[in-house]
Amino acid sequence: MRLIRNGLPGCAMGLVCLGLVSLGLGANDGFDRYRKQVPHTLRLFPLPASPEAGYLMLDRDMEGGADGDIRHRWAQPHAVALVQCCARAVARDLGPGPHPMVIMDASSENGDTPVELGATPRGRHPGGSHDGGLNLDLGYYLTSLKGQVHTPDFAACTNHYRLQDGKLRDTYQCLESADRLDVPRTTRFFVELAAFNRDLFNGDLLEQVGVDFQVRKAVLAQAQAWARERRYGVDTVLVGDLERILTSDEADGWARTHHHHLHLRLRDFPLHGAHRKALDHLMATARQEEGLLRKVTQAGPALVVALHSVDLQRSLEVELQPSHLEVQDLQFRVDEGPWRKAQPGDPRNRAVLDLAAPFKATAKVEAQGTLKGKPLSLSCVIELPEQSPRLGIAIEAAHLKAEVQEEGGALAFDLKVPRTYQAWVTEYALVLHRPGQKPERCVLPPEGRLKLPKEGLVKVELEALCSSRRAIRVPVWLDGRI
Repeated sequence: MRLIRNGLPGCAMGLVCLGLVSLGLGANDGFDRYRKQVPHTLRLFPLPASPEAGYLMLDRDMEGGADGDIRHRWAQPHAVALVQCCARAVARDLGPGPHPMVIMDASSENGDTPVELGATPRGRHPGGSHDGGLNLDLGYYLTSLKGQVHTPDFAACTNHYRLQDGKLRDTYQCLESADRLDVPRTTRFFVELAAFNRDLFNGDLLEQVGVDFQVRKAVLAQAQAWARERRYGVDTVLVGDLERILTSDEADGWARTHHHHLHLRLRDFPLHGAHRKALDHLMATARQEEGLLRKVTQAGPALVVALHSVDLQRSLEVELQPSHLEVQDLQFRVDEGPWRKAQPGDPRNRAVLDLAAPFKATAKVEAQGTLKGKPLSLSCVIELPEQSPRLGIAIEAAHLKAEVQEEGGALAFDLKVPRTYQAWVTEYALVLHRPGQKPERCVLPPEGRLKLPKEGLVKVELEALCSSRRAIRVPVWLDGRI
């Protein structure tokens, strides 16, 4: 939904009131809607180990709306592993292609939907659509990036514009066929997704995958052709799974803005429940594939570093690959800190090293030990994304308050909220309810005080607009006669 405002007759005290028809569920208020008692472990999506990994990183926001920023590239580890395994299957079977899949936005480090930070924060995505590290935007495999208006254009189609007022206006959906979509590679990716979902997780892993209608049409046609040929293990059951999982439903908000990316949404289930073995298998497969890629591109042992964050506390999982190496006295350290021995009893040569805030732009990781009687010494430097102090602030409805005084025939409102909420709240307003009328919305002035006529009011709500998108409303006054 989106916020629709229609002017109504004037508001007292010279303020403008607006008719409130519907409220959009927008982006960041600092909360991870998937979080339960224990915060999620999130991993920064890693750079590809080689061109044969089958994916690239989108390192900046692009003209046309394709979003890429290292600060918004956090996902749960099994979500990262799933994408890596599926992209690797594409590259292994068909080659990486001229324009491989690019990793776009996932979640913020606090598990919430990403926000463009600034004097006026702006939500980058609607709703809680990118919460929990379970939602990832991934570019399609493409045959060309040449666009009708700008290049590079990551849309699957050339024509996503309409002529309006003498200018081409972006409609954010394919108006004709997905002519620049690399159909075999994109379909191979979806086939691998569906196979993992069915064979390992009994259909419980994937929630939905939002795609453009023209992309869905092309992919399903290719999958049906492969089912007839029994290629890549595709059968009619798997095609049926794809028909259910791939969505372009307009009512649910998938029809537009997915012309240049797919939105992968995983189900939220207990990580230590019935699917524990399946998750372990998925993670082990991803590690094995990465190890094979590094073996081709790098002679000898390699340091593999994963950056994790739990409740904004960062750590590095450092592993020596290949994992079967018998290294004596193996130990690791970060930024020339104290050495830590490899985790005892673990068949993998690894350790977890905590990072102390404030975080620098990079971290140097080292390993040393003895391999086949010879000294072993390795080091690497990894990039650390900025961590904004705002990420530790969450807007709680219970703390949105306004003192109300009745002064004759008027109500005087005085805003009482934590000052830290200015990190996300871009506007406060009062929503006025009268019988038989549409609600009116009066924006509060900067000082947070407002006096309104009481006549005809039955309820007043305080609204906090978060990141220019998500509106949270709580009642602050009710007519005692109702």
